[in-house]
Amino acid sequence: MRKREQLPPALIEALMALTGEDAPEEAVFFIVRPDPREQLANAFQEGLGLGHRFRDVFGGELSSADDIIQALKSDGRVHVTQVVELDPELAPYL
Repeated sequence: MRKREQLPPALIEALMALTGEDAPEEAVFFIVRPDPREQLANAFQEGLGLGHRFRDVFGGELSSADDIIQALKSDGRVHVTQVVELDPELAPYL
């Protein structure tokens, strides 16, 4: 069971301003903190979407956030690279 904590008055005012309604003094606010695993999975999914490639220590490609998290749990290390698409006209300058 979670502790009941008294919120600072300024935070209560900010919450009421966000809802656009006046809350009675005995109103109860529930603050739901995000799940850290879900945040981590979202970060890995975003990285995959941006073109980052994740590999485990044996070189196996990790193609999902769950695969990446499982590899981190088992070994603690994951190799990350980023794929960058260049304009073909820039090739002579590399």
